[in-house]
Amino acid sequence: MNISIELPNDIDNIWNDVLQLTRKNNVSLLGDKKKGSFSIKGFNATYIINGRTLTASAEKVPFFLTEKKIKELIQKWFISRDYKKDN
Repeated sequence: MNISIELPNDIDNIWNDVLQLTRKNNVSLLGDKKKGSFSIKGFNATYIINGRTLTASAEKVPFFLTEKKIKELIQKWFISRDYKKDN
């Protein structure tokens, strides 16, 4: 599965929050705020951030995690953190 999503402008704060979440939830993260990979409980994915576009890829995805569902969860997370969408 491949997904692409536009990120809010506040990439530095998003990245800092992601780092905190990975530590808190025992997620293995290799990379930086441009590209890398992550793994949690047997789920592995890679990501690339180009400008404000996040593209993530995973080969094995549980059937209940559809592209639509993943995008909804990411958007809800952005909203819950009140990231700025424009400057």
